[in-house]
This record gives sequence, C-alpha cells and structure tokens, in this order.
Amino acid sequence: MFFANQLLAQPNDNLKGLQRTLRADSIVQDSFNGDGVFIARSKKTQKWGMFQGFGEGKPQQLVPFKYDSLGFFDQSPNFTIVKKNQKYGLILSPWSNDGSLESIRCTYDKLAIIESDYSWSIMIAAQKNGKWGYIHEETGATLIPFQFTTIADLPDPDQEFYTSPIEAFSPEMMAIFNRPDTITQLDLSYKELSFVPKPIRQCTKLTFLNLEGNQLKTIPKEVGELKNLTNLYIGFNPKLLGGYNQVEALGFIQDLPKLEHLILGNSSYNKSPRKLSYCEINLPKDFKFPNTLKSLSIGCGFSEFPESIYQLPNLNKLNLTTAFPNQTLDFRFEDLASKSSLEIMHLSMLSSLESFNDHISNYPNLKKLILKLTKPEGKIDEIKSLKKLNDLYIAIHQKVSEESNYYKIITIADYSMHKYRSDDPITENQLKETLTEYNAYLEEN
Repeated sequence: MFFANQLLAQPNDNLKGLQRTLRADSIVQDSFNGDGVFIARSKKTQKWGMFQGFGEGKPQQLVPFKYDSLGFFDQSPNFTIVKKNQKYGLILSPWSNDGSLESIRCTYDKLAIIESDYSWSIMIAAQKNGKWGYIHEETGATLIPFQFTTIADLPDPDQEFYTSPIEAFSPEMMAIFNRPDTITQLDLSYKELSFVPKPIRQCTKLTFLNLEGNQLKTIPKEVGELKNLTNLYIGFNPKLLGGYNQVEALGFIQDLPKLEHLILGNSSYNKSPRKLSYCEINLPKDFKFPNTLKSLSIGCGFSEFPESIYQLPNLNKLNLTTAFPNQTLDFRFEDLASKSSLEIMHLSMLSSLESFNDHISNYPNLKKLILKLTKPEGKIDEIKSLKKLNDLYIAIHQKVSEESNYYKIITIADYSMHKYRSDDPITENQLKETLTEYNAYLEEN
C-alpha cells in the first residue's frame, strides 16, 4: 500500500489533457493493475481523487477529490486506506460495492493492513488514542479491543475474529495490559480464547499460567520469556497444533528455565474438565522437555515417547495417556531416570508389561499407580514391592470381538484413596486380589 502524496509524478504529453480536464496539478497511474485507473490531485484544494479512463471525454470519477492521501485498489484486499484532516479511514472498491464507499470514516490515528503469518487472512489494524486493535473493513466494528501498545503486539489475523468478535477483554485478560508486573498467577482457562496476547511477556513475576480448555491455535513465543513460570497448563486446546509444526508450536517450552509442572494435550489441570475436546499431540522422539520438570501430563497420540521424558531427573508425577485403545503406548520402565523420586504414575493404553515386573521395585516412592492396558503381556507380581502404594487402578480395554470397533473395560483393581477416603497403604490382601484377578485374565485370554 502506498499514498499519492508520497509520489512524485512528472506529467507527460498524454496526461496534460487530463490535468486540464480535471483541473489537477498531478496525476499518478496505477501501473500495477493496468486498468486505466489513476489518481489525481486537485490544483485548487490539493485533495486527491480516483478516476478511470484515458480516452476521449471526461474520465469516470471513482473517488471524489476529498483525501489528503489515497492508495490504489487491489483484488485482495478490495479496499484502500485514505487520509483526511490528519486522520485515517477506509474506502471499499467501487467494483465490489456498486460505487466507492467510505466504509470507515477518517477518525483513526493510523490504519494498517496486516497479513497473517500462517494463512491468507488479511485484517485492518487501527490505532485510536494511542492503542491498537482490529476493526471490520466494511462496518468499522471492533473485532479485537484497542488495548495493544504496538502494532506488533496484535494477534495474528484470523477469520474467526469476524465470526466471534471480542468487544471487551475479561478482567483476567485486562490484567495483562493494566498491571502486568504485579501478576503472579493467571487463570484464563475455559474462556473461549483464540489467542494469547503477546504483551504477556511483561508479566515477569508470573509463576502460574492456566490456558486449558480454549480454542488456541498458537501460543506466542513471548510465553517463553516468562522466566519465573513454574506451572503451565495448556491441555484441551484442540486447535493448538492442527496444521502446524508441533515442535515449533511448543518450542517455547524449552525456554522456560524454572518450569516444574506441565500439562498438554488430552490432560487437564481441573479434576473434572468442563469441556472435553480431543487434542492429539504426536511429538517427535527428539523433542526436548526441560530438566526442571517435576510433573508432566500429556494426553498424546504417539506410541514412542520423546526420549527426553526418560531423561527427566526430578519427576514425581508422570501421566501419559491416549484417548483410544487402538493407539497403544510402549513404555520402558527400566529407562526412566526418575525412578526413585516418582510418586504418581499414570500410563494409559499400554501394549505390554514385559519390563514391569523386573523394574517396578526400583520405584520405591510410588504412591499412586494407574495402568490401562490393551492385550497385556507379562507378570505384575512385583507390585507387592511398592510399600507406599495407596492408590491403585488397573483396567484392561478389550475388543468386544475381533471384528468389532468397540471395547469393553475389565477392571482388575480399583483401590482409590478418593474412593475409600484413606491415604493408608494398600493392604496385602488387596494386592493378592489384584494379582489373582490379573493372572486369571491372562490364563483365560
């Protein structure tokens, strides 16, 4: 986009007649589109207008002489930014709207056309009273509130802003703009958010950030600048990784030097999530998680874990689950570096327990164990060595038949401290019953 008052046009013999006809002192041709459109400046008022036609007779007026600056139209976008009395507005293309239309009056300090980094989306950014927001190019309606100090802080353009405009931010969101250096905890869960404001980087004291249950497509790299962040929950955001490089989308996690608790994918910080949307994460084996992590919960879609999970030295909680029985996990119990510190382990849709019996005794501080199995192989007799275990759940997901896509759940053990309201260790008899049930299942299947 450019403006006519920024151009120097030297009239030639072919344009002198047009200048006399229009009483203009300058004419600039639209050399890009080649459709005979040009802009001219009135000699009397020094205002710019737009016209079409170089033939005999008076050219067709598209935009009258009324603007201090004026750009040409393009097919996409089909509008142009204009300036009048030191304020900016927008007019729509006359070819798209049966005659030019000033859809947005010249009332804004600045306007800019912003293109998306991820799609073909284009939006109009407007500045008012020193703050930036997004507006609708046809109606002028606010799509994103005027709360952003710089144009670079605006979220990436998204067509969903048109269908779900945000007239005002929630009080929690406004805290990011009004008092960022005082926030230590920020709960933005289940707010239908489609973006996280980039100014969140100013929340330098933030230790807790919950973004669970939203419609986020990306998380800005600015979150990686929160060097005091210890808790990050981004589960149940089904659009977060769709269509994007997942390593790039979650790469900011590796920049958080104090991160201790992380939840992503089909895992929830809330014990009873208000909304459930399947959100598959399929990270490559070389994805790096921070060594500072103490708890990691991933609702995943992979069968082989990133190797860095095995190398985490300080875990006390590990939750790796998948939503569907046909997506099985393969876990190497012998390779986890956090054997001695782990207190909670939840593994869902395990395809094998062959290494369980040989290595579970190396998890002496395990208090809670949840195993959801598919076609289990291997013994679990050494579960008796877990002297601190007070919460045990083991279930087998088995196909109703070989031809069926449906599964039935066979519960082997359900000794939950929430169920029995006790944090006492599981008794020897309860463990015997568990082993009896499990071994009977193996014999029958």
